[in-house]
Amino acid sequence: MRKLFIVFSAFLLILSCTQKNHDRFLTGTISSSNAVVPALAHIHILAFGENPYNAKEMTTVDKDGRFKVKLPDENYLEVMISAAGCKSLLIPLLSEKPSEDISLNIVLEANKYNTDLSNLRITGSWNDYGFNSAEPMQKQKDGSYRFEKQLNSKSAAYQVLNLVADGRSVNGPVYDSLEYDGGGDYRSIVNTPDGKLNLVFTPAMLAQTGTGSAASVNVLKGPAELNEIIKISLQSSHLTNQKERTTLRNTLLGKMNKETLLGRYAALQAARITAPEENEAKEIFNKVISILPITDPLWASESIGATYVFTQALGSVKAQELFEQEKNNITSRRVKAGILVSLGIRAKVANNIEKQAEIYQDLTKNYSDIKEISYFVEQLNPEQRIAKGKPVPDFSLKLMNSNKTVSNESLLGKYYMMDFWAVWCKPCVGEMPNLHAAYKKFKNSNFTILSLSFDKKKEDVDAFLRGGWKMPWMHVFLEKSIRQSLSEKFEVRGIPKPLLVDPNGIIIATESELRGSSLDETLTRLIKK
Repeated sequence: MRKLFIVFSAFLLILSCTQKNHDRFLTGTISSSNAVVPALAHIHILAFGENPYNAKEMTTVDKDGRFKVKLPDENYLEVMISAAGCKSLLIPLLSEKPSEDISLNIVLEANKYNTDLSNLRITGSWNDYGFNSAEPMQKQKDGSYRFEKQLNSKSAAYQVLNLVADGRSVNGPVYDSLEYDGGGDYRSIVNTPDGKLNLVFTPAMLAQTGTGSAASVNVLKGPAELNEIIKISLQSSHLTNQKERTTLRNTLLGKMNKETLLGRYAALQAARITAPEENEAKEIFNKVISILPITDPLWASESIGATYVFTQALGSVKAQELFEQEKNNITSRRVKAGILVSLGIRAKVANNIEKQAEIYQDLTKNYSDIKEISYFVEQLNPEQRIAKGKPVPDFSLKLMNSNKTVSNESLLGKYYMMDFWAVWCKPCVGEMPNLHAAYKKFKNSNFTILSLSFDKKKEDVDAFLRGGWKMPWMHVFLEKSIRQSLSEKFEVRGIPKPLLVDPNGIIIATESELRGSSLDETLTRLIKK
């Protein structure tokens, strides 16, 4: 009996050691491009493609910039590195067999501060960090900037707006401690024993040293392909013009290979940086899907993008057939959610209300945590007011540069397309060729367009109309006072948002039916001369 006990104990010891050997760790160092260790930094571990701001694991980096984190036993991971005074960085940690430890030397890009500090604004714990209620700092005679507020609390946390060039809210240079803000940046905490917050910034506090160069990552230990994969990720995130985009894409096309993780990741990035309006886009997308099938878990980072790439490559009908065929073979919840969205939109276009409602219920019940699809899920709600077969809501609006008004009543008897848009919206501007072609073709068929601008300044719209796209139809500039109420009435969650109304004031087409090449097809089918 004793011998049996010893043998069993030895077996447990071996099992324990074996289990321990399976643990793997991410270690390394962090510094900023200004050659300093950030005052506070964190490592965020998440599944590949998940929202980095919802990471389940967050580890604080040591004061000397060193970190050690136990990694989950998964092939595909991502890590976000955040640090006070720096831009956060998201990089892939991919491997075919998750058994190796990984060690990284990470240099984060230091914040680039604006030289003009005249528009500094403060937001904080006293106003729930609201941007709209942020208050200005006052410039003093000595060139410093001051903010005072009576709070009647022993401490206050705050962030500064208009301090960095990319518009983020970041921690200020005056603080007693720091805390992570949950969105990739940090808050400064100031002790206020007398209950009064008194902040004073000087330009010297923001003086930058070192090169201020872009972020970099050096893999000291890990899978053989990881260094190249991270390099591709960093290159893809720092493209500034079309020439750089084309050069990188050509490099990625040469690396694409379905037999290697690096080759498949190259295909994913090639798809990401290819704009659909480019002449060779369809050819590139076809090459990508031959390397990266819809069931490949790498598509997890592109819940909507994956379905878009396959639709562009195969055409809508073949892509939908593929999605129906493969939807139960897909392991990624994010990809499956994107496919359900695509199938739901097709059901909506086909006026298959039963299937649309079924998919809507599935998405809201099982995939509501995937924020990227929330806008599209709202479009599938069978209870929407803005839907085919329902009357267009009442409206009466002043036409731009005119004393006339336009309303749902004045447009009775005509087919018209309402298009919510803005000059700053790239997809909206991208629809200009289709809108102009449709107007030219159908304007003599009892059809017109009513564009409703979400721009901040009317002058921006006027300047746009003087440019390459004349938009020779009706225009409304939505003043701030009515923009919100009209958005709620017409369920505008994002732009562009087009809808087609028939002569009886009934909505007969919406959204994807009226974008891209589908616009001409829909108008040809529905407008009765």
